[in-house]
Amino acid sequence: MRLSLGSNIISLQAQRRLNESTAALSSVYERLSSGQRINRASDDAAGLSVSATLGAKSRVLGRANQNIGDAQSLLTIADSTFGEISNILGRIGELAEQAANGSYSSGQRRNMNSEFRQLQLELERISDSTSFNGLNLLGGTQSTRAATTIHSSGASLTVGDVSSDGRFQVSIDDKRFQIRDRDTGEVRTVLGNLGDTVHIIGVTDSGDAIFSQQLNSGSLDIFRYSYSDRTTTQLVSSTPGSSETQATISSDGSTLVFSTDGDVYQDGVSGLNPTSGTPGVFNIYTLDLASGMIRNLFTTSNSILSLKISANGEFVGFADQTSDNIELFSTITRQQTTFSTGASNGRMIGIGNDGRALFLSKSNFTGGNANGAYQIFELSAATSAVRQITDASYEYNFDPSNSFGLSADGRHISFLSSSYYGPGSTNPSAAFQLYQIDTIQGGIRQMTQYTAANGPLDDISGVDYRISRDGSTIIGAGSNPNTILEIDTTLSATSFNFEVGFGALGSIDASIGSLLGTVRGLGAFELSNIQSARAILHRNSKNIDALAGARGIIGAALSRVGIAQSLVQGQRTEVDAANGRIKDADIASESAHLIRLQISQQAASSVLAQANQQPALAIRLLN
Repeated sequence: MRLSLGSNIISLQAQRRLNESTAALSSVYERLSSGQRINRASDDAAGLSVSATLGAKSRVLGRANQNIGDAQSLLTIADSTFGEISNILGRIGELAEQAANGSYSSGQRRNMNSEFRQLQLELERISDSTSFNGLNLLGGTQSTRAATTIHSSGASLTVGDVSSDGRFQVSIDDKRFQIRDRDTGEVRTVLGNLGDTVHIIGVTDSGDAIFSQQLNSGSLDIFRYSYSDRTTTQLVSSTPGSSETQATISSDGSTLVFSTDGDVYQDGVSGLNPTSGTPGVFNIYTLDLASGMIRNLFTTSNSILSLKISANGEFVGFADQTSDNIELFSTITRQQTTFSTGASNGRMIGIGNDGRALFLSKSNFTGGNANGAYQIFELSAATSAVRQITDASYEYNFDPSNSFGLSADGRHISFLSSSYYGPGSTNPSAAFQLYQIDTIQGGIRQMTQYTAANGPLDDISGVDYRISRDGSTIIGAGSNPNTILEIDTTLSATSFNFEVGFGALGSIDASIGSLLGTVRGLGAFELSNIQSARAILHRNSKNIDALAGARGIIGAALSRVGIAQSLVQGQRTEVDAANGRIKDADIASESAHLIRLQISQQAASSVLAQANQQPALAIRLLN
């Protein structure tokens, strides 16, 4: 072995080995202290790339698991709410069944109706207040349903009427009229020698059609077609040369109100034996359809406009064009309420069962209509007070010739407009939309969202149409005069998208039905008589079925979300396991490696110390 002073190769070799052992030992210490095999890209570049992908996927799956928890909470809230709604509908069914029994008086039915009204108000409150994270769960989305043809003919068709909840729809062509039951799909045509003139007065919530016809004698008489037993009964007759100028029927089928020009009927008798009166003298009569009793309500020589009756037949009103008055009467107490509009521009919209008459006027009664636009006002039969419902911020562009739908309780006014751009409206294309005003709490709701200016409501808005009392159904003649169209305007179900994975393939859509779209007829009925109670029983049965279907959809979504949760949890477990196999350190192997490296380091250190003594031997030789 050579001894030299210029270089110490043995020492350099020992240093290199010591450095290698120290560096390797440092890596082992790092893996043991972190528990991970890969701490930097140089440890395993390929493994780190795979591990990073798996780690990101694990975090996404963790968030997806939390999303599923939120989805379960949202759907559970909706499901439990529908459960309570089912209980409310059950109670409504009990009240309707009780009111349909002939052993109760009208006063007792009014007591039942008080609870019935409160239950309906509670359903509306639930619809507005049920939410999760600020999202309304049962409010629904605006309808965009297409129009459906319900009557077509070779002759020109005229819209007749629609029942409170849209179930029964009446249209007429020439000498016949059709009654359509939307719930059963039955279309019934009533034929006969109806004379030269036939006019549909209205259809009740039980499907009875009230119509006038001109007989050969030249008189204009009123008839009722009973939907239940398919018979036609004459209600009112007139003397030759005279006529009923206006007539309307209460939705519950209890009361007919009509005006005559010349004919006189005696109180307490039927309407089939009038005597000739003075032409140009208008009398307003009510006919109780249960007893056949006729009563004189009012006599005037002025023109009568927009004769209206409440859904329960307890209030009658009209606009007196000549005297500029709004007249409101109680058919029970005969109390008369008169309000002067101050201008010949008043027009009755309708009357609620509580005696609140809604009318249009350009006048500035309460200081809120300085611009002189058509606004909606309310006249109370109880207090004679007038209240302005709408104001200048409502850009409705009301047209007095338009049709309106007023709920039986007088709370909601439904109407069509293309010019409203106020708060909450989304109508950039200026298409005709259905809007609904809340006369009690204020505010407006847009019920439809047609995005083109030639939508279904545009097709009927300029022609002849009717809106059901609950605002759920519109029937109109449309641009084709030989066709009658139906448009379902109930709010659609709301779709909630839950992200439970990656992208479009990792999402679950759950549909929650609109409460007001599922439970129809709210505010449209009253427990005023047996026929009305039976109509409520039918509608309530349909609502229970619809609610069960909507709740079943929620249940299916909950089941699907539960399956997704199990899958996500299992996927995350396997992803974490795969990531661990790549990135986690093998502690047993690393511990053994640690001991080996520690021994190597100690040996290299000892050898280095010996190697550093070699130059000293060369010095000794020089000595």
